[in-house]
Amino acid sequence: MAQEINVAVTGNEPILDFDYNSSRLVLDALPELITREGKKNKHVRKLAQDSLDTYTDVWSVSRKVWAGKREDFLPKPDAGDEDTTIDIDFVVPLGMDLREETFGLETQARRDVYDKPGSDGKYLGTNPFIEKWLPEVLKTSFDVHAAWEKVHKQFPDTPCFVSDDAGSYFCEFRLYSSLAEALELEHHEDKKGKVLFFHVPKKRDPEAIQFAADLAVAYLKAVADDKVLTDTNA
Repeated sequence: MAQEINVAVTGNEPILDFDYNSSRLVLDALPELITREGKKNKHVRKLAQDSLDTYTDVWSVSRKVWAGKREDFLPKPDAGDEDTTIDIDFVVPLGMDLREETFGLETQARRDVYDKPGSDGKYLGTNPFIEKWLPEVLKTSFDVHAAWEKVHKQFPDTPCFVSDDAGSYFCEFRLYSSLAEALELEHHEDKKGKVLFFHVPKKRDPEAIQFAADLAVAYLKAVADDKVLTDTNA
């Protein structure tokens, strides 16, 4: 039995007129290990590269994090460890929320809402998920509401919402892509739906980034390891 849970976390490139992305800053501020008394520790596996706001890159990153090649994650592997593989238990894409100055816990992603170009000027074009006959909506298998109830007790004055609308742009595309890749993992029915998307505010000062990282740690601690919705993505 594995002694810890491997959580792959991703952050993104600067977006629009911003010269930073708070999702990347929060990712960098996360600890490598989240300890939990009486339960398995959660090892935070940070993707080394920024996820770009292009459709091809987002899909590529979704495949990369689930593949779990040690060379793709920080810290850089020691010599001889580059070819080893991490068994990723679930994936957490982080995103900077341009709509609200709050934290957002996303529960689902839609397949057919992506009509804007990426940072490379290219549109999605033929939707690969339609070609794969994937559902119009994919949902996380975690009980996000229950997790937030636990976190809210620790951070009662923090503005945060549980959402079923991730924004119909690249944050939502990241969530859908990550869920879609989990569905297609061979011999891993237990990975189905094992994706959490966490929106963070666009503040960049060190105190705000550390607070967001602390909230993310509390959220990851609160997520029940064995409590999933049995009918999700059925």
